[in-house]
Parts: sequence; structure tokens; C-alpha cells
Amino acid sequence: MKLIGRWCAGHEDYELLAPPQELVGQYPTEQKRAIVEYIYFDTNSVDSFARMLDTYFHKHRCVFGCGTDWTGTSMHISDGEWVWPVHLAHYVQQHDVMLPEQFIQHALRSTDEPKFVEHLDRSQIDDTYWLQWCRENRSYSETEVIQAIRDAQDASEASRLASINEQIKKLERESGICDTPCRYSGCSSMALSGKAFCAKCIVEKH
Repeated sequence: MKLIGRWCAGHEDYELLAPPQELVGQYPTEQKRAIVEYIYFDTNSVDSFARMLDTYFHKHRCVFGCGTDWTGTSMHISDGEWVWPVHLAHYVQQHDVMLPEQFIQHALRSTDEPKFVEHLDRSQIDDTYWLQWCRENRSYSETEVIQAIRDAQDASEASRLASINEQIKKLERESGICDTPCRYSGCSSMALSGKAFCAKCIVEKH
């Protein structure tokens, strides 16, 4: 089955997956209504132990920040040929996130009724079509935002390391360094005077 509706979960997988903000477009009114009707599924109608566990452990908040959130978000819907997450209808209906034309035409002419997938067999899921379609159709409008996040994280890490280094130097200045090896396993530095460990191990591991 071809998987659709899988989004970028964070800046780490940005190159592989598109955030839905980069797939926004405009549907003809009637086409949009028909697609939403096809992909929507009321999971409250499903009474199963698997759904109960999923509802308890999995939560999702709309990445557009509209305030909508769901429980049970690892649940999927399928018509036997395509499979999608339960919250996909929200992104199409409320935020005009576009879907592949191949799927749209399939949904418009299909006479099959999509069903809740009790147990999703990952070995039967093919996401290569979706990944390729995202690469070809995304706007990359979030590139600067993602890069800013990465730069901020790099700066934060550099600041953290600088702070650690300053603490190490301060301890070495205040205590001095003796000729006894640090007792921390694997450390080759000399311990602080009157201490069992070196300044680096004290700061980083204690």
C-alpha cells in the first residue's frame, strides 16, 4: 500500500520529509469536499483494545498551530491501495494541504469504503512514492526557519561547551593540578590537588 500524509517531525528529517506548510495549495471547492469526505474516518466508532492503547499513548497537535489536537494519532485508514494517518483530513480541510493527483483521482472515482487499520504491517507499506512526490512539489519555504533553528542549536551548544571549559579552567586555577592520575575510568588527565578526579571529570560527570 502507498503511504501518504507523513510529515516532517522536526528539523532532523527536514531533507527527507516535507512539513505540511510547504504543500499548501488550492482545491476546487467540490473536489476538496469529496476528498475530505473520502479520507475522513471517525475513529470514535472503533471499539478495540488497540485503539484504546493508541489513544492513551499517542498525541498530536496540528503543526499549523491552529489549536487542534488529537489522541490516537498512530492509527491509519486504508482503502486497500492507499493508507494515510487519521488526522490527514484535518490538514486538507482546514489548511488546504495538497495531496498527489494520482491519489486524488483514485479517491474521486473509488467505490471502495476506506476502513480503520487495526494493525498496520509496516512491511506492506511503501512510502517511496510519497517521498518522491514531496521532493517534487514542496515549496521549501521553511528552509530559512529550519536553518535558523539549527543555527540557534549550534550556538547553544557552543555556549554550553564554552561554559564547561571555563568551569574547568576555574577549578584548575583554584585547586591546582597534582601528579596523580584522575581515578575516573578511561581518563588520562591529572587530578586536582587534594582531589581524586581531574577538573574535566568533576565538571562533566559529577
